[in-house]
Parts: sequence; C-alpha cells; structure tokens
Amino acid sequence: MLVRHSLAKCNLLFSPGKSPIFSSLSSLKFCKTSVSAARAEDDTVNSYHPSNLEDTVSQILAYLKRVHPKTIVESCYSRDLFSSLSISQVDQIIEKLGVEKSELVVVFFNLLRNDYGFCHSRPSVFVVSHVLAERKRMKELRTVLMQMVEQEGYMEEALGFTNDMERDGVGPDVVTYNIIAKGYHLLGLMSGAWETIRKMLSKGINPDSITYTMLVCGYCQTGNIKEAFKLQEEMLSKGFQLNTVSYGVLISSLCKIGQVSEALRLLYEMESIGLKPDIVTYSILIHGFCRTGEVQRAIQLYKEMSLKKIIPNSYAQSAILLGLCNKGMISEARTYFDSLTEREFPVDIILFNIMINKYAKLGCIGEAIQLYTRIFEKGISPSIVTFNSLIYGFCRIRKLEEAKRWLYHIEAHGMLPSVVTYTTLMNAYSVEENIDSMIELLLEMKIKGVEPSHITYTVLIKGLSKRLRLQECIQLLDHMYVSGISPDQITYNTLIQCFCKAQNLSKAFQLHDEMSLHNLQPTPVTYNVLINGLCVYGDLKDADRLLNILQERKVILRKVAYTTLIKAHCVKGSTDKAKSLFCQMRETGFEISVRDYSAVINRLCKRGLIIEAKEFFRMMIFDGISPDKEICAVMVEASNQGGDITFLCLMLCLMIKLGLLPDQSYC
Repeated sequence: MLVRHSLAKCNLLFSPGKSPIFSSLSSLKFCKTSVSAARAEDDTVNSYHPSNLEDTVSQILAYLKRVHPKTIVESCYSRDLFSSLSISQVDQIIEKLGVEKSELVVVFFNLLRNDYGFCHSRPSVFVVSHVLAERKRMKELRTVLMQMVEQEGYMEEALGFTNDMERDGVGPDVVTYNIIAKGYHLLGLMSGAWETIRKMLSKGINPDSITYTMLVCGYCQTGNIKEAFKLQEEMLSKGFQLNTVSYGVLISSLCKIGQVSEALRLLYEMESIGLKPDIVTYSILIHGFCRTGEVQRAIQLYKEMSLKKIIPNSYAQSAILLGLCNKGMISEARTYFDSLTEREFPVDIILFNIMINKYAKLGCIGEAIQLYTRIFEKGISPSIVTFNSLIYGFCRIRKLEEAKRWLYHIEAHGMLPSVVTYTTLMNAYSVEENIDSMIELLLEMKIKGVEPSHITYTVLIKGLSKRLRLQECIQLLDHMYVSGISPDQITYNTLIQCFCKAQNLSKAFQLHDEMSLHNLQPTPVTYNVLINGLCVYGDLKDADRLLNILQERKVILRKVAYTTLIKAHCVKGSTDKAKSLFCQMRETGFEISVRDYSAVINRLCKRGLIIEAKEFFRMMIFDGISPDKEICAVMVEASNQGGDITFLCLMLCLMIKLGLLPDQSYC
C-alpha cells in the first residue's frame, strides 16, 4: 500500500511532461568504470542479453526477476549490462520493480549506487525509501534519508516521505526525526529543526543526546548563543552530557563574541567530566584571547597545552605571534618568532608574513628584508602576501621606485601581482599626487587581467581629488557602476570631501542623496565631512540646522561633529552657542578630555574673549578634569594681559598645587 501510494505521488511530482523539476535535472552518469568479466557466465544468464536498445528496460526487468539476487550482485554480466543505462531507464526499472518485485528494487538501487557510484534521481530515491519503510529496514532507510537531506534540493522530498510514513502507520523513530532536524540545520533553518523536535515530542518520542547536540550546534552557528546555553541546561537536567563537539562549538561561539573567559571556563568544565579538549579547541581559545588583546593569557594557555603533550599547530602559533604584534610588543614577538623558526619543526610562510608585515608597518624595512632572506634558507616559498607587505614597507618610507621594482620579484617567482599589490602602490602615488604613475599602474592591471576593486577606484578618486580634477572623479564613479563594481561609503565620503574642499557644497549634498539611492547608508564620517564643509566653506547656520535634523532623526554622530561646530562658533564669537553645543556633547555621553576644553579656551583667548574662556575653565574644573600646563599657561597669559590680578594669582596657586611650575616671570 505504502509503495503504490508513493509511486502515484512520485509520478505526479516527477513526471517529465508535468514537472519542470524533473526536466531540469541533468543526465546523471556512472562515476566508476564497469569491471570486465573475470569469469564466463552460465548460459542462463547470457541468454538475456538485450538485442534491441529500445527493449533494454523490459529485458533487464526480465533478467532481474529471473536471476537470484546474489547472482545479480556478483555477476560480471550484470555489470556490463547495467553500465549502459541512462538515468531515465533506471527510473523506469525502479518504478516497475517497486510495484512488481519490491525485494529486488533495493538490490538494484544499492548495486548501482555502491558499485558504480551512480547518482540516483529524486523519483528513484523516493520509491526505494518507501520500500525500505514498508519492509521495516530502518537502518538502510536512515542512510537513504541522510543522503536526501544532505543533497541540495532533496529536503522537501524527505519531509514528504516522513509524512507518508506516519499516514501509513510506519512511525518515524528518534533517529529519523534527528535526520530531518539535521536537514533543517544544514539549511540554517533552526525554526524548522525545532518544529521537527516538537513534532517528535508530541508523538511521545524523547530526544536523545544527538538531538540536543545538533540543536546546540545549530543555534551557535546562527549566532543564538543564549538559546544554545538554555539547551545545554536542559540536556544536563535530563541526564545527558555534552560531547566534545558540542563543547567545541560553544567555545568557538563565545570566542567570536569576545566572551573568551567564559569559553575558558567551558574548557575546564570539559576536563572535569573526563573529556579531552583537542588542538582545535585550544587553538580557538588562544586565538580568542589574542583577538581581545589578552596575549599573556593566550601564552599561558599555549604552555598549558604543551604540558599536556598536545602539539601546537600553526594556527595557535600564528595567533600568539599576531597578538604580540598587534599589542605593539615587537621585541617579544621577535623572540617568540625566533624560538619557533629556529627549531627543527617545520614552519610555514604565515609566521614569516606576520613578522614581515609588522616590520613593514613600522617602517623597519631592513628587518623585513632580512626575514625575507631567511624564508629561502628555510626552504619555504614566499606568497603574494609576503611581497605585498614588502611593497607596503617601501611605500611607507617613500621609496616608491624600489617598491615598484618588487613587481618583477613577484613575476620571477611565478606569481602575478594581486589587486592589493597594485592598490598599495597606487595609494602611495596618490599621497605624492603622482597621477600619471597611478594611471600607468591601472593600465598595467588591465593588461595583466587583474580586475580593479572598489578600493582601487577609491584610491584613484582620492588622488584625482587632491589635484581638484573633479570631473574625472565623477567619471570614475560612473565607470565603477558601468563595470559592475559597487562603490562603498568610503568612496562617497572621499568624493564628498573633495567637493566640500572645492566649495561645491551643492554637489557634495547631491552625492549624499545619491548614496541613499544606491542603498548605501551614510556613515558618521559622511556627516562629519558635510558639517565641516558647511563650517569652513558655507553658512554656519546651515551646519547648525543639519545637526538638528540629524539629532531629530536619531542619527548616530561622532564627537568630532560637535567639536567642529563648537570650534566654528568660538572663532565666530558665538560663545553661548558654543557652550550649548559643549553641554550637548557632554550629555550625549561622549568622554570629555582636557584637549576638548583646551581647544575651546585657546580659540576664545585668541579672540580676546577672556571672560568666556574663564567660564569654560571653571566648567572643566567642575567636571573634575585637571588642567595641563599648556592650558594653564594660556589662562595665565590671558589674565596677565587683561590685568586681572586676582584670577592670575588664583591660576598661579592652582598650578603650584597641581605641581605645574609656573613661568618665573609671573612670580
């Protein structure tokens, strides 16, 4: 009953004349070559060789029904016969066997799949699944189901099949439900996985440890750590224990969101219940600590791992080295690097690249070249990353011709310069305003088939904008869209700044509006540039209006947007407005430093607005911010010039109290 019903459903779903799904399937072929006959077959077998290709299906059906299953599997004649079948012929044979000789359909299905690597179509898989379910061959059924959910596009068939099982009285067990839930998990559809588990629970089937493990992994991979930990608690309450995989996924997820200390706690929890963390788990934690800047804890964990005879891999070593470099601990990084590379153990290019890149960024090109030489002594081949770092190093110290010569070194090692290589060089030429060399590199990229990125075009626009070649900047922007390259916010911010400096504020705001049309959200930098443009080249009232509009729209701004306006109002002498903006900046939650007060007080004193400067100075003291020697000197000089002896004496006393020795001319 189950098989006939499935065949009817199968014909409806997969009929070539009715369904685009079936017709879109490409012809599937055998992945393994047939084995030539090692022994002669008996006359009974040989008598069924099909003489007419059109009659192949009926001939094979007759052969399968007549010969014993064992003979079918072992027969070399079967191999020769089946190797010529097409996907449509296999579908026809399986469909007929499913109705007439269901015990043979599984033999035929497995023989093609296991011996020949034949990729069965959806209809064939569907038919065989129902045969296995009807015969209660659950282990084989689970294998087929697992293959269905792991193959793209088969999830719907797997779900439909489990529904058919329930309707025909063949209830799926916990393993079957786990397979379906895994399918949802693989597709990233955790809501579907949960629905499957709820359905299982409603049938009175309790989840097992595999169910929980799968759900924990699924929630972690979709970023829902909170739900993953709820499941962990539920598992423990029901007597289940997390395995190494579950702990590893939880640890990795915590490290990704920066909760590395909590991840370390899980590591020790693993060990307390007898589970042994592997090199991957330790490496994830070490990398996590390095990312959060806790390099010493990473080193401590590295030593802990080594004491447990777990051999560190290059991932862990690279993480520590990179962490030391990022913390600016270059001396410690070099010591650690030398300890790794001077051993007999093999090292890879990644360790060298990290150190070379750090030296290049610091402008220590001599040390970088020295390490480059050691690469060959170690028998390692440099990568394009190696050369890009060296080129950056030479660009940083303004040796552009030397940097360009490294293009030939790249080609000498059988590599092509990458888009990063060319963009790095072009950026250096942009700083020098050498537009001709930038264009020359762009043409070379085209000749060598290296496609420019949006960063490449942004660098070009930056270089052109410095020479105020505004029309060419816009042409480049248009060319990006024509070439299918999407500009980003940095591209537009560069252009907006360019037009602000050219005092073409109308075009700058037009470019801002264009960003929204291309689904690009303006950044705080965009508004900083526009506000600065209005303050310097436009109307200060327009800058105030823009700030008010942005505040009303709850647009997140940076502190520099406020400080720019405050400075502009100080220069204009609008101290009340400057004070109001300063208070807004403070109330918004920005950290106010002595530098912020110093910038305002300096501008007010230069304009002779001593009373207003004193008011800001008192605000600073009231906020608990200690003045530095420079700001005190400014106030002392202003008080002296203004003849305010009382305030001058107060300032001198304050300086002595703060340990800031005043100039002897005032004493």
